[in-house]
Amino acid sequence: MLKKYVNGFFSSLSSSIEKRRIMTEVEHVFKELEDSTIKQYSRLSPDFKRVESYDEIRRGIKSEEVDLRRMSLQEGILAIARKLVDDKDDIEDMIDESFKNVIIREAMDYHEVNILIYVGAMRTFNDFARYLATALIAGERQELGYRMKGYDKEAVEYVNDEANIESFQKTFEALSRPFDDFMKALKDLKGIKADEDFNERAVGLRANATDPMRMGFLPPRLHPFVLLGRIWNDLVASSYESAKVEAERIQIDLMLIEQAKATGEADDSLTEQSEYLAKRLAKLKAKQRQIEESVE
Repeated sequence: MLKKYVNGFFSSLSSSIEKRRIMTEVEHVFKELEDSTIKQYSRLSPDFKRVESYDEIRRGIKSEEVDLRRMSLQEGILAIARKLVDDKDDIEDMIDESFKNVIIREAMDYHEVNILIYVGAMRTFNDFARYLATALIAGERQELGYRMKGYDKEAVEYVNDEANIESFQKTFEALSRPFDDFMKALKDLKGIKADEDFNERAVGLRANATDPMRMGFLPPRLHPFVLLGRIWNDLVASSYESAKVEAERIQIDLMLIEQAKATGEADDSLTEQSEYLAKRLAKLKAKQRQIEESVE
């Protein structure tokens, strides 16, 4: 029998979690959104109105708030990223007010579990968006005669992986909804102890009441909260560093593309910079994978 995402997520958590780790994770996601993702997609949106190769991802997202029937996937991602930043104070206050300094897994209720799921959704959404930005640029450069290699290939592989696509689509839909609606749904879950085999109807709740983000039976992916101590610190630092390098490289690649379209050739020094940054990204991503694999 498939386990609901919320219960699978709960079962994967560490036995105890420090609140400061959650706050630090949220802080880093917001830094990446502001310093990298929003800047990337602000540059991408005017240039890449609709990319047919990724249209299937767009069509699989159902959101009333961010209607992708009337905008490109890139424009939708930019809208969600900006919405999250606009909700930053409310999200941070929610976390600060909901948790004690140390959170014990066996004492958690569904209110608390879903807050961690929300934070995890922010990370999932942002990671996919960053990979997609690189894949979009790589495809554009390839059309101009550049070879796709290294980190570009990794990004394309990531955004074409069915499990990654499904996770992104679910989190896009969840994060597009008003944050106030999520907060209202959480109020009904306070005091209801989380359990891997919890049955909502047995206690008089409507079906899926413990899953306000509507994640369904999506398998939980590796999440920052299952990592411990220095391992987690290393992953957070590496993720933020790679986000900064990605933003720098995309800026250079857009300049390369503009030059190539205008003159038929690109500046050698810019090409060298792009290749150097691609190598740095490959090393950072390899380090992240090594850290993640050490706890699987």
